[in-house]
Amino acid sequence: NGKLGGPIRFSARLTSTLPWTVTVIDSAGAVAAQGSGTGTVADWTWDATAAAVQRYTWTIATPGARSATGTIGTGSAALALQKVTSTSSLLSPGGDPADDAMTVSYTLPSPATVTATFVDANGQVLSTLFAEPKLAGAQAFSFTATAGQAAGAYTIQLVATNAAGKTVTASVPFTIDDTLDAFTSPTPVFSAASHSGASVSFALTRLPVSAAFQVIRPPGSEVVANPPHAAWSVGPQTLSWNGSLDDGTRAPDGTYTLSLSLTDQFTTFTKTATVTLDSTPPAITVLSYRTMRFRVAEPAVLTLVVGTTRYTRTLKQAGTLSFWLKQKPRGYRLLATDAAGNVSVVRYRTK
Repeated sequence: NGKLGGPIRFSARLTSTLPWTVTVIDSAGAVAAQGSGTGTVADWTWDATAAAVQRYTWTIATPGARSATGTIGTGSAALALQKVTSTSSLLSPGGDPADDAMTVSYTLPSPATVTATFVDANGQVLSTLFAEPKLAGAQAFSFTATAGQAAGAYTIQLVATNAAGKTVTASVPFTIDDTLDAFTSPTPVFSAASHSGASVSFALTRLPVSAAFQVIRPPGSEVVANPPHAAWSVGPQTLSWNGSLDDGTRAPDGTYTLSLSLTDQFTTFTKTATVTLDSTPPAITVLSYRTMRFRVAEPAVLTLVVGTTRYTRTLKQAGTLSFWLKQKPRGYRLLATDAAGNVSVVRYRTK
């Protein structure tokens, strides 16, 4: 019971308790689904929600008995290129491989020979990526832009042809542009007291460009700062935010988004990085000066300084810890440094 696009239940009564198997074969002769069990009733459901539209043959088999068989679906599915998508619409080949490639996905409701070509803005075929027979179902392939490829608009053209000679086409438009490359996010946590603040870095390979560097406070899209930057030039670039708002006051501790929007003659690059501003030193509660037992309110690196000797412990979460030394020191300093570099100090000396 059921049909393609939803669950399909197969059931049959057996003469005695026997092992049974339900097998579903697609139009290309491959096993599309299979279930098995033991009992006096064969009962199994195939989730055919994502099954391609085509004819399937099913069989319920058990040892020593004649198999039951039948078909599901239509004998000849319509030829089409469905669900054509790509993971990116902008490739930037260069020093950072993360944005050099994209994956193109599509679905065939029936078997076909698929040809994929790389086409420029004038419709000229630059290369054939592949020309291969494909089975019905979901398909995917990767395309990588090469360094030195001229910036501009391009298309991957897909052509599917079935055994009857019918042809359908689909296209995936995208842009190749290496103007901005090697974008690097800052350290995720920083303090307004740090020397460099939170910085993003990248490289510009050509001019002119126009850009906006903004600090956004979630939730929503409130712009709280527009950090200044030097004039643009070809080569490495660094943009920094020191934790100040546009009115000159220090931003409250919390999570922010650094947003870079850069536009050239071909496209607009949008790069973001999430940072946490933390300018509050970790709180230390002294449980015992003598036995050196402390509670720290957040993850931190604890350094106990006794004379010229330093002992270091890492606290991965807020909690309590102790330093155990063979001889109790007459005096010491305890430094707690959090991920943003904020430092709290506890000092102790016996009288």
